[in-house]
Amino acid sequence: MRTPIALWLPLSTELYYGWAVAYGVVNAGAVALLALVLTELFGADRIGSLMGVAMVFCMGATVLANTFTAAVFDATGSYQAVWRVYTALLVVALGPVVLLRRMPS
Repeated sequence: MRTPIALWLPLSTELYYGWAVAYGVVNAGAVALLALVLTELFGADRIGSLMGVAMVFCMGATVLANTFTAAVFDATGSYQAVWRVYTALLVVALGPVVLLRRMPS
């Protein structure tokens, strides 16, 4: 049995679970890295409020992304369009990240 996921190629069920585990590890690492980057850029005295703001936006974006994903899948019967849109959005999102500068102490 082959299970299509949000990748260009369909994977076997075992590879799907492997991909899900790898994604979970990377996602957890990204959250940990976000805290470190925010601390380095803005200082440790403001990390609580900055992480709170970041997590609020992350959770809101997750809800919207899941709704968008379901709508696109219902319309097209495939996750490939969603994967391509998210890839483009991630590339665009790198622009503001590059512009981040350390605040003066």
